[in-house]
Amino acid sequence: AKRRMPLVSPWASDPSLTASYVPWMYRAVPSDRAQAHALWSVIPKDGGPVSVLAADDYDAQTAARTFVAEGIAAGRAATVVPAVSRDAATAHSAGGQWSAPVALFGSPEWAARRVRDLRDRGVTGHAVGWLRMANERFIDAAGAAAEGVTVVAPAHWHTAAGSDFDVAFAARFGRRPSPLAAYAYDAANALLQAIDDGEVDPDALRDRLQRAVTHGVTGPMAFDEHGNREGPVRLAVVRRGAFAPLER
Repeated sequence: AKRRMPLVSPWASDPSLTASYVPWMYRAVPSDRAQAHALWSVIPKDGGPVSVLAADDYDAQTAARTFVAEGIAAGRAATVVPAVSRDAATAHSAGGQWSAPVALFGSPEWAARRVRDLRDRGVTGHAVGWLRMANERFIDAAGAAAEGVTVVAPAHWHTAAGSDFDVAFAARFGRRPSPLAAYAYDAANALLQAIDDGEVDPDALRDRLQRAVTHGVTGPMAFDEHGNREGPVRLAVVRRGAFAPLER
């Protein structure tokens, strides 16, 4: 902020980064608030309070708090399960049992352990998770327990350029890209597009970023007045061992 240097983050979803009115911060991913709205929209209103489970890292805890706050604002109830260590095998809510529906915030591997534990306990109801769970590692680690879990989908899953990006990335690196790779690619290109004839004056870069619409592998990327990415947040559901678009 003090250097007045524009920053386009490919992965930071913490709402406070763009809520502080520092006009040099932009994000290529939907904020935790935008993700929360999308996740709440598919959780049945008559399903009782949502059990919220979050890993003990900053990003997961922030996303979980935002999810709860957005639910309260919409008149929805949530029960926050105490922070769960990444290495913990199991966790319990205050009542000793988890109840569905469940919202998960953590790494793919962490979420996979939680989902397996939920299914082992007989909790078969709806489960949702944030963008960071939209990774093949989640399905690989969770196995059959992942079936039916709904997650925020990476934007490049819904574009032709994104499909080409997946193929090109796999050909070069021998593996499918994580969602971060596509957002990082577009964030870098947004900055490159904003640089005009080598001019890197921070204020000029900021103005160009604010006005520009970058058409990348994650689709058109434009920012609102606070630096949040505009556009819809789509979801995906695990079906037969793979992520499939969720139509709403």
